[in-house]
Formats: sequence, C-alpha cells, structure tokens
Amino acid sequence: MKGGGQMRNKRGVRVFIIVVVLCSAVLCGAGRVIYVPDNYAKIQWAVDNASAGDIIIVRDGTFVENIKIQKDNLTICSENGPANCTIIAANKSYHVFEVTADYINISGFTITGAIYPDPFYPAGVYLLGANYCNISNNNVTGNWDGIELETTPASPYVPNFTKPNNTCTNNLIKDNYVFSNMETGIELDPFSENNTVVGNLISGTKGLIAIHCSPNNTLINNTCINSTALPNATPVLHGENYTFLVFGEDLTHYIQYIYPNNTVDGKPIYYLVGKRGVRVPRDAGFVGLVSCENIDVRGQIIMSTAEGVLLANTSTSTVNSINCSYTYTAIYLYYSSENEISEVNTEKNAYGIVLYNSSSYNEIHHNDIKLNTRYGILIRNLSTNNFIYLNNITSAGWYGISLNKSEDNIIFLNNFINNSCNARSMKRNIWNSSELIPYRYNGTLYCNYLGNYWDDYNGSDADGDGIGDNPYVINGDNKDFYPLIKPFTEYELLPTITIFLDNESYAPGDVMNVGLRLRNWGDISRHLMLKICLEMNGSVLRSAERLISIPGRFKYENPNFLTIILPSEIPSGEYTWRAVLIDPLTGEKIYESTVAWRVI
Repeated sequence: MKGGGQMRNKRGVRVFIIVVVLCSAVLCGAGRVIYVPDNYAKIQWAVDNASAGDIIIVRDGTFVENIKIQKDNLTICSENGPANCTIIAANKSYHVFEVTADYINISGFTITGAIYPDPFYPAGVYLLGANYCNISNNNVTGNWDGIELETTPASPYVPNFTKPNNTCTNNLIKDNYVFSNMETGIELDPFSENNTVVGNLISGTKGLIAIHCSPNNTLINNTCINSTALPNATPVLHGENYTFLVFGEDLTHYIQYIYPNNTVDGKPIYYLVGKRGVRVPRDAGFVGLVSCENIDVRGQIIMSTAEGVLLANTSTSTVNSINCSYTYTAIYLYYSSENEISEVNTEKNAYGIVLYNSSSYNEIHHNDIKLNTRYGILIRNLSTNNFIYLNNITSAGWYGISLNKSEDNIIFLNNFINNSCNARSMKRNIWNSSELIPYRYNGTLYCNYLGNYWDDYNGSDADGDGIGDNPYVINGDNKDFYPLIKPFTEYELLPTITIFLDNESYAPGDVMNVGLRLRNWGDISRHLMLKICLEMNGSVLRSAERLISIPGRFKYENPNFLTIILPSEIPSGEYTWRAVLIDPLTGEKIYESTVAWRVI
C-alpha cells in the first residue's frame, strides 16, 4: 500500500538511483553527479549550473522553491525517497516543478504548496511541451493540480482550435502517490499524446485522472480512489468530484489504450476501442466505447466519474439497466448512432443523457432521469431523428429536455414533472408519436397520436380521451398537439402492428416480400389474435389468423415475414394486405394496418 508518510527502504532507493544513473549514462553519455545542498544550496541553482547528462541528487530535508527546468537531459532525484525529501512552493501561485525541456527525470520527492489559482492554475509538476520525461516515485500533494501535461496553455473549448506546433509526448508518469490536491490529480491537457501513465495511486482530489483532447495515451494499473469511496464519506453531489474523465473535440481524442487493471473505487475501467459483439462485465467503474459496434452494457452501478457510460463513434449498441449517480454526465453519446438506451436510472448528476455531434437514430426510452442539476436530456449539434419515449424526466435544475441545432427528433409519451423549465428547442422537433397508438383510458379503448405529459399544461379534455384539446406550446415551431392530461402510467398502452412491402407494384412472376412490424407499447404481455388478409377491390381473397402472445415492451420487425412468388396468371389490378390485432375475448379490434399494391 502506497502512502505519503511511509518510509521507503533506503537500500531500495539507492539501488533505484544507481539504475537511474546507469540509464542516464547510456542514454545521454556520462555526466556529473551534483549534490544539493553540498554543491549548490538550492535545487534551482543546481539545475542552472548543470549540463546535459548530469544527475542532481537532493539530500534529505525540506526545500522551499519553485524550479524551472529549461535544459534537456537532466535527472533530479532525492537521495532517500519522498518521505525524507520535501519541496514546498516558494511562490504558491506557481508550479513547484515547471519542465519545458526533454528527457527530464524527476523522482523521489514530496511535492507540495502550489495551491493558489492566481494568475493561473499551478501544479506540483507541470510539463509544458516536454517530451520523453520520467516523473516517478513522488508524493504529490497539497497543490492545485498534481501532475499536469500540456502542449500550450490554450483552451480546447475555443471552436475549431488547432493542434499547436509543440508537443508533450512520450512521457512516463509512474508509481506516484498523488493525493489531496485541489482540482485534478493527473491531467493530460490538449494534445498531450503518446504518454504512459502507470502504477499511480490518485485520491482525495476533485478530479483524479483527466484526459482532455489528448489522443493515444496508455494507462496501466492506476488506482483512483474518490473521497466518496472512503469510510464514512458522503458523495459530493452532481459531478463536482469525479474519478475519471476522457473528453475530446474530435473523434481521435478518444483513442486511448486504457487497460481494465485501472480501477476507480475498486472497480475496473472498461475502455473498449474498435470492438465488436462484446458484453461488458457487470463490475465496471467506468465504461468507454470508442468506434465500437454491437456492444452490450447492462447491470452496472456507476458513481462519481465524469461520464458514467461514454459512447464515441459507436453504433448498434445497448445500454440497459444502469444506475448512474453523482457523475457530470451519466450517459454521453458523441458521434454515436443507432444505439438503444433504456432502463437507466440517472440521479443527482449534472446532466442525465447527452447526445452530441451528429448522434442520430438512437432510441432513448424507459429511463428514470431525475434530480439532475442542469439537464435531464440534452441533444446538440446536428443530432437528428432520435426516438425519445416513455421516460420520466423530473426535477431538472435547468431543462427537462433541451435541443440545440438538432431537428426531427420524435419526443412522445414522456413525463415532464417539476423541472425548472420542461423543454427548450431551437429547431423544429416532433412532440407526439409518429403513428397512431391504441390505449385504454378510464376503461375506454381509443386510438390516436400521443404526446407527452407536461405538469404545467392547463388545457381541457372535453371528450375525456385523455388528450388535451389545445396544444402545449414550447415555441412557435415546437408544439405538442396531443398533450396527455395525466402521466403516461395512467394510460393502458396496447400493441401496434404495421404491414409493409418491398415495392409498390409487381408483375406476374415477381417475388414479393411482405414485412411485419409488431410493437407492444405497454409493460403487460398481451394475448391477441393476429389476422392477415389479402384483398382485391374490397373482397378477401385469402386470410389466415393465429393466436399470439406479445410480451411487454416487445419489438419485432421482419421485412421478409412472407415471401411470395406471384403466379403468372394473377390478374392486374389493385390489391391490399391487411393485418389486424383482435382481442380474442371481446372481439374488439385493437389495431389495424393496411398496405396497397398493384399488379401491372
């Protein structure tokens, strides 16, 4: 177990120093060994007077200074490890170590005191445009940031920001104990690429490991312990603390090599890149899917990460039965389409579910999205044709749902309750079902388009069908024309069926594919009679019926439900396929679908 106050074996430390000396001699040629305070009273003076290949060994003691390293190929290490050698920032608004050179080794120190975020955010160890450095076996504590790598102090949040000319690559951050810093433990800021972070213990910091817009880094066997995982700790609400973050403004920023022996609060990080047909184990502390297809994520309990489940450039995957709380964003989709997000409980996050940058054709349904401080659902930047239904969206601090630069999303059968503002939409979206849905309300069977339940809707329902007589107005381009009078749980939703064809006209001898789409909108299994008829000019030519059982929430689609070769003697004319769902006990027609076609 690593610890800030633990003594390291002196013989082991000296062996480590000998290894560093030998490696430096091999890589850089033989150099001097400089002792602090023997040869120079301050570490900075030793650095200023060193040459490439020199080794600076710091004796036991406490040194109060800020150290700038601007020349290549130096090794700076303590004589007997971090328990015996402490460096405290003289200027608490500045980095303890600032490295702008290459091939720098810093090891064996307790590094502390860079704590005041003015005029910028200082770090214990700050690598700016530095390459091939080794930061290892340090205790980094009591700073604003612990260890930070950066190429340039520019912000990635400026639109169309570009990669700078300098780099911060091929550095090794190894076996450090990074604890009780204010903002971030280990932070890789924009374009810090191809670095290796291995064997570090990070705890007691607002953010433990953060990777911002920095691709192709390798993380191995790091241990992240959030303060919420410590005995008797209380979770910090709404993503204020997080154990792990990967964030990018480009798909390449999400390409990382993160092994499952990295853990957050004792749970593995599963970060999959380019995988197909995988089921994620149910013990995840964080899930990231990058350029993946057909991944199954289910049965997870995730807390206090920046994102609970991250999908970047991922499709045809399922996120189901997840409990996600105290994160910044519970479920985050980036350039990800044709996924299904269901039965997710997102509670006490900043954001519940976010669809960003052309994340389209996703199904978001049967989720409980509540007590999020900002948005329940946020859809941004050309994310279109998403299907959002049967969600409880409650008690959002800003908006229940917000759509920005995104249109043609279909939002229906959701409950919007006790949100600061229920909905906002910058472009035109659809706020009711795109098909008729059968339902029973107060014991009577109806079939109609269905909108959403809005707790601030004040309209009437003169005919008692459970649908408001006047639209619910979000703005001029966005209206729910079929608002529900009560929450959707008060409606007994029934199955629908759709029959469809692969063409509109056929010739004798052609192959016809008859498709069938069946959906049970309710939670209850239904036993119904399915009747399919072929008709011409209103007369039934053929019919077949079968008693079927439709489970709750069942979805079925088969474009080749029937394959028929039309006989050579079939008359030309107009034909119809008809599919009907019938209650076998009462004889009531629940739903009917027809499709017309002709023989030419």
